[in-house]
Amino acid sequence: MLQEIYFRRLSLFRRSYFGSNFGEGRSDREMFVNGLWHDWGLFTFTAKDILMKESRTGENLIEKAYHLGFDYEKKYRGCSQCTLAAIYDTLDFNDDNVFKAATGFAGGGGLTGISVCGGYAAGVMAISQLCGRERSNFADPERVRARTFELVRGFTRDYIEDLGSIICHDIQTRFFGRPYYIADPDDFAKFEAAGGHDDKCTEVVGRAARLTVKYILEQKLLAP
Repeated sequence: MLQEIYFRRLSLFRRSYFGSNFGEGRSDREMFVNGLWHDWGLFTFTAKDILMKESRTGENLIEKAYHLGFDYEKKYRGCSQCTLAAIYDTLDFNDDNVFKAATGFAGGGGLTGISVCGGYAAGVMAISQLCGRERSNFADPERVRARTFELVRGFTRDYIEDLGSIICHDIQTRFFGRPYYIADPDDFAKFEAAGGHDDKCTEVVGRAARLTVKYILEQKLLAP
């Protein structure tokens, strides 16, 4: 099937680039086998290259981020790190130290629920990692940080529009009907019974990762 996709792409390329008469009377499969594409000095395409390029369109990446976030939260737990991992694995960048630093944001900060959503925190960290002030430029006379602040304000607006709040307890109330203090074993059991890691926080993490990747691509902080 992969080969057939390849040959269909070659046919489309031939008609659009050289006109319908190029290689008249010969199929794309024959042209490929006989080396005519190579002899004409064309770009070297493979089915893998074509499919990989198609899979990295913005829309596909955004949905990939959602599914990774959902699955990571279901399997590994820890909304902040699971969101960050989904962003990293979707956009092919990484920093183990930043990932480690995201640990404590889980569950609204140490599982208390009273601070920012871990998914939101991960999004801010990813955006700042791509365009924030560096320690080597601490004085920041160019005011790089001002651009970062502007971007994070925009991301915050998008996050609230989609999830209703950036505060963990508020988001829990929206998804569960009540907030939980999940550092407490009894409340955590109720949280789990209500679908915490089935379809609630998994959904939040998926949407947080999707929002972040979409925003990064829209703002051209990374190319797809």
